[in-house]
Amino acid sequence: MIHFLTCVCNGMPFIRHHLKVFESLSVPWHWHICEGASYTHDGAPAPRTACHGLSDDGTHEYLVDLAKHPQVTITQDTRHYLTWRFNEMLKTITGECLLWQVDVDEYWTAKQIETMHDLFANDHSVNSAMCWCNYFVGPRLVLERKRGAGNFTNQEWRRVWRFKEGCAYVQHDPPIITPANSPAFTHAQTEAAGLIFNHYAFVTEKQVEFKTRRYGWTVALDRWRALQGAVVPTPVEKFLPWLGCGTVMAAQESDGFRED
Repeated sequence: MIHFLTCVCNGMPFIRHHLKVFESLSVPWHWHICEGASYTHDGAPAPRTACHGLSDDGTHEYLVDLAKHPQVTITQDTRHYLTWRFNEMLKTITGECLLWQVDVDEYWTAKQIETMHDLFANDHSVNSAMCWCNYFVGPRLVLERKRGAGNFTNQEWRRVWRFKEGCAYVQHDPPIITPANSPAFTHAQTEAAGLIFNHYAFVTEKQVEFKTRRYGWTVALDRWRALQGAVVPTPVEKFLPWLGCGTVMAAQESDGFRED
């Protein structure tokens, strides 16, 4: 059994992608979603929306309809930090399973999910998995993998855990679940199995604008627009310095972002 966890506010168009992937799986699954504008850290104010902290871009209406699905559980929260929200979702899970944090702009294929499931099924000594991602900073721009920003080896990206009752999030960013964080499948092991996901972190203007409000970045949207016209390869820190140091490359055509 796989339990997917997602926190979301203003998640269009990404939120529409996941259900069709999950419904094509051959393994049992359940998707837990908590909607609401999140705090940037404990005690910090959440970004304002026109709907009292809920999504105002069509996500809320999509979730109202999605709540009818028997394998989806949707809750709402506009008062707490993400760590609290994830722990509340964990309280509804019983028995041993795979726990998979899927941020709304992180795309996995059904084949990848089933491959990850098989890795854990075949090695019960491992409790979590570290993965690389293709980290997008534009619809057709991606950070060079394994060389800094978007894929810092010491913390990114742990996304799957072997869950038992009593496991809990210690923190969300980067995610630490105790006592299930270690030992882990390494980046090299998951890469060898084809488990590199696409992280469409900065691919639409609306998405960048919302993240600007959430994290308090200044001139982020203007810098992101400038990056879209830059000659690549180019240092990402010239345009999006909060990401750290890394190199922006042209993405492979097959990986570029398209609305479903």
